[in-house]
Amino acid sequence: MRRLKRTLLACLGSSWLWISCAHGSQFADPRDDIDELASLLQERLALMTDVARWKFTHTVPVRDPARETIVLDNVQKQASALGLQESPVREFFRVQMDAASELEERHIERFKAGAPVGEVRDLARELRPRLDVIGKGIIASLYRLASDLPQLPQNSQSGLATRFKRAGLSAKDSSELEQIVMQMRFVHPPSLDAIEQSGVLRIATTADYAPFSAINAATLAGTDIESVQNFAASLGLKPHFIRTTWQTLMTDFAHNEFDVAVGGISVTQERSAVAKFTVPYHRGGKTPIVRCGSEKALDTLEEIDKPNVRVIVNPGGTNEQFAKEHFQHAHLSIFPDNTKIFQEIAAGRADVMVTDDAEVDLQTSLNTALCRATPQTFTQSDKAWMVADNPELLKAANEWLTAHKVH
Repeated sequence: MRRLKRTLLACLGSSWLWISCAHGSQFADPRDDIDELASLLQERLALMTDVARWKFTHTVPVRDPARETIVLDNVQKQASALGLQESPVREFFRVQMDAASELEERHIERFKAGAPVGEVRDLARELRPRLDVIGKGIIASLYRLASDLPQLPQNSQSGLATRFKRAGLSAKDSSELEQIVMQMRFVHPPSLDAIEQSGVLRIATTADYAPFSAINAATLAGTDIESVQNFAASLGLKPHFIRTTWQTLMTDFAHNEFDVAVGGISVTQERSAVAKFTVPYHRGGKTPIVRCGSEKALDTLEEIDKPNVRVIVNPGGTNEQFAKEHFQHAHLSIFPDNTKIFQEIAAGRADVMVTDDAEVDLQTSLNTALCRATPQTFTQSDKAWMVADNPELLKAANEWLTAHKVH
């Protein structure tokens, strides 16, 4: 708790201003991934002029089915290592290769008609190595984009095709690639080696649970955000933050959408039955937060569970579960925005919320109208990082957390 309060003082001001804890990190923007992917496609297509020059000069056929099969098999292996469903990735590259071959044919027809060929670059020593690098970059972009698909703005699919078309692909190929991208799915967690090859650590967080994880003006901050960024850096990886919610956290885990999830996640029996957790870094429990002056009237479960008491709770997590289990007579309302829920109590539109003591201590330090009803907690639980089914990553996270005395 002392660590949380020290970080709180460093990161927050009385007007809810976040200063420097998250080092400017933000949630990944799928549109950035799309732009990067389109740029790589454009670069690949641009090399087809040089490929056509070499094939024309050496009178080599444009299509080489045996080599294309080798390339597609290799792509499929790379996709599998990252946990991606293989068939959409293979199909994505097949469409690219067909488009590239058509472009080569057009260039060769121009050369046959007398257009100057220009400088001929070596296919084996220059062009194919560069194409291999671009191909790996495309797979990495698809890997990141597959994690970000749930965050794509509505009606963005047409934007995918438009961006691909601007990269030089035909309308037909652009539309086909768009449909393939939207089918990208994860079928198993990537290995630690594959994660390191990708260059990013996919981190899920709700960003609505200070002091562990929160957001202000698009900037992420909190003790968990700071810790997981440092952990990613220790692996030589860039943090790739993905938004999740308390309602969808376990679904996202089941779909292999992230490598690590952070942000004050309680280790529960239900979650532990399907997910892996690191060593705990915080131990606390549920306790009530109220308007100052009503502490004595609302400091026990019996006092809270009365028909005239308005209990408020955020949806989808352990707070909602606790409230529904313990409050059968109080008026219970589910408030969708955890970042504004405490204003409802301060403004008199709700009487009490039972949440984790770390959050209660934070909110009472930020708003003088709010008070902790009791120094006691109704429960005791641990908080830890949730990790994909990846023993090597779990071991690395535990070693890092232990070495840095985070728990």
